[in-house]
Amino acid sequence: MDSILIIIVDDDESIRKSFSRLIALTEFKPVAFENTRECMVYLEGQSGRDMPLGYLVDMHIVGDQDGPEQLHDFLKERDMLRNFYFMTGDLTFRNQQVLKRTGIDVLMKDNYELFDVINKMCSMSRKD
Repeated sequence: MDSILIIIVDDDESIRKSFSRLIALTEFKPVAFENTRECMVYLEGQSGRDMPLGYLVDMHIVGDQDGPEQLHDFLKERDMLRNFYFMTGDLTFRNQQVLKRTGIDVLMKDNYELFDVINKMCSMSRKD
């Protein structure tokens, strides 16, 4: 059976709670973290079957500046990179450089596109 987890990494508690509530309305289970270090520790303890279906990762985490890109690299090295999205409220030059290096899409927090992606992830069948 495929995993039904969706990971949320954001230092803003209101974002973590809002997205978790939205995802919890589906058959999927949200797992939220305040920073990428906590997320990587969690993922290291999971078996191959328990890997998340998707990831929504804030690009601006206080005290964890390089963490979002490091999480991307951590997942890519382990062949666990699927449905991975960066989120931000401000697309800075630094963020644009991270996007160039990783090739990952960014979702703006003030845009409905973010909710469309959450809806798409939650609409996926377990066979995807």
